[in-house]
Amino acid sequence: MKTYTERWRYLRLNLLSEDESRDAIAIPARERRVRIEDSALELLARESAGYPFFVQELGAAAWATRDGDAIAYERVRSIVPGVRRLIDESLYAPAIDRLTGPELAYAFALAALGPGPQRVGDIAASLGKTSASANWLRNQLIKKDVIYSPASGLVEFRLPLTEQFLARNSRALATRLGISPMPSP
Repeated sequence: MKTYTERWRYLRLNLLSEDESRDAIAIPARERRVRIEDSALELLARESAGYPFFVQELGAAAWATRDGDAIAYERVRSIVPGVRRLIDESLYAPAIDRLTGPELAYAFALAALGPGPQRVGDIAASLGKTSASANWLRNQLIKKDVIYSPASGLVEFRLPLTEQFLARNSRALATRLGISPMPSP
């Protein structure tokens, strides 16, 4: 059964640049005469990694912590772990928690190669398998909507920054399924 977020229609959005992320936070605040400390704005932009949904969630949390017409760095710094945890639990965990050990190992191998599309042969090689023998795992992850194929011979995660989620949670996920943690990129 698909989770609520997995039923959404996907539109491919490019990640925002750091400048665009800052603008997406600063301009609406400025229009409402709210000042954001430069260091707070930098932290929000960096933590969003340019993903529009994260910009929105972090911006909303920062807005909620403002003191009158100001958003201070210390308040922003204090909300970042909670926002990250909320995003992990609501966006990434539902899909990743349904993976079997071999499927998670495939996801770990993909994540270790870095963001963006990766060659299926490289993933298979890092698992010590041939592309043909790893094909079943790839197909399972596509069916579970964790990855997709943007072009022949390539796969990438459906949700941006999944590799960061897996790196942050590698040990706990691996322990739960009795597999090795994600290799370092």
